[in-house]
Amino acid sequence: MLSLYKLDEQLERLIELEDGRAVDGETGEIFNKEDFDSLKLDREKKIENCLLYYKNLVAESKAIADEVKALNERKARNTKRADWLKNYVNESLNGEKFRTARVSASHRKSTVLEFNGNIGDVPREYLKFADPTIDKAGVKKALKDGAEIKGFSLVDKDNLIIK
Repeated sequence: MLSLYKLDEQLERLIELEDGRAVDGETGEIFNKEDFDSLKLDREKKIENCLLYYKNLVAESKAIADEVKALNERKARNTKRADWLKNYVNESLNGEKFRTARVSASHRKSTVLEFNGNIGDVPREYLKFADPTIDKAGVKKALKDGAEIKGFSLVDKDNLIIK
């Protein structure tokens, strides 16, 4: 794991489980919140280490997201190049077959549906509708402006900011 901050060994060894518990990576001992509270660290050191661990996890998540973004960009470039090459070869072959010991290309007939009419004229049975979603920003603004919308309310929360 990427680690920007040095943590207390007791906390660093803990591996989070999906159910909110943690396991000590060396001993296999399983901890729940109460066990975690009872670790032999003073309160300030424990909170500081928890916050540093949090910052390490956020930094690692950002690094992973950045890598995913870079890989997606690379994937898009490769896909675009591959499509260009396929179109180039398709135009060059002009319907002919091509074969070598390492690669072959041929053509297959297919039927595609093209639409150039008015969507309003399409019978409802042939239309697909996406699942509805809520415009949360719009609802929030309306509620702040005094509107009452059944099922919605504004709730003030206290959010912890870690820097």
